[in-house]
Amino acid sequence: MLIKKIKERAAAEERFRQEVLEQLRQLSQSRTAAEEGLSSLQEEIKHIRGDLSRQNMALEDCLEALDSQEEEQENIRRQKRTMEQEKEKLLELIFLYQQQMWSMKAFALENGSPWLEQLSLSEKAVREKMRSCGIIPLGEPGETIDFDLHDVVKTVETEDEGLDRKVACVYRPGYLYQGTVGRKAQVAAYRADLTAAGK
Repeated sequence: MLIKKIKERAAAEERFRQEVLEQLRQLSQSRTAAEEGLSSLQEEIKHIRGDLSRQNMALEDCLEALDSQEEEQENIRRQKRTMEQEKEKLLELIFLYQQQMWSMKAFALENGSPWLEQLSLSEKAVREKMRSCGIIPLGEPGETIDFDLHDVVKTVETEDEGLDRKVACVYRPGYLYQGTVGRKAQVAAYRADLTAAGK
């Protein structure tokens, strides 16, 4: 009986040892699989870091390009402002020149100056150049009054209905620049007096 018990105990110990060995083998396999998974994960992390590094570099390049474009756009805006200021100065100079020509012609008309013909030719040449630059002079006697183009500072009574709402005389010429009013012409306008005509 003792031998039987020893054999049973030895068999139990052997089973126990086999179970422990099986568990150790399974743990070893799990550890190997975990190590392989960890190795694979580390490799993926390495690839992701490389991708992130490349993306960061590409993003930095994009940001540099955007900064460069913003600087370029600011330079363009600065140049545009400068050109607008220069345009305004040139238009003012042209307007002053036009006004001086108009004043000299008006003086020559009043005083019967022999320069009248020369001034008229010069004025015609200047007007042609102005038109070629997109500048259209405003304010000629006989023009129909347009309150978008004319600033009526005085009215002149007339019995002639055909002159009603026409420019009688010009106090200061104006101009259009590329379809936009740069300055209204200051004028006197005819106003028909229908009661004086008996109507």
